[in-house]
Amino acid sequence: YTPQQAGYASSVYELIGFTGVLAAGYLSDHAGKGKRFGVSAVMMGMLAVLCVAYPFLSGVGWVWNVVAIALIGAVTFGPDTLMAGAAVQDAVPPESTASAAGFVNGVGSTGQILSPYVVSVLSGWFGWQMLFSVLGAASLVGALALATQWRHR
Repeated sequence: YTPQQAGYASSVYELIGFTGVLAAGYLSDHAGKGKRFGVSAVMMGMLAVLCVAYPFLSGVGWVWNVVAIALIGAVTFGPDTLMAGAAVQDAVPPESTASAAGFVNGVGSTGQILSPYVVSVLSGWFGWQMLFSVLGAASLVGALALATQWRHR
């Protein structure tokens, strides 16, 4: 890609990813009737599929690469927002909300700190396709864990 194409491609993760926040909030409030864990489980399942498909989609061309990056952003940001915010508030007693939110955000921050190392090691040792397979597997595990709370309101 040209530097300009690469810049546009990488920026859609955040720019379009934001729509996943809006969709997750709307779906969990209205269509899901407050079932934040269920909405998050579905979005994480979609993320698992997209992660496994990404190496193939990115090879089709620039447009499919950008579409895949945008969709991955949307289905990443949605569950992240629900799990770090509204779902925590729904799942714990009111007197524990701040502690629980702090714990969830701390775990998320730890992931952000460690992820560059994990990505570089996995992609360096096994290649990018294996990296995305591992990310897909991790997303599937997350989806299954969230699905255990499907009926929680």
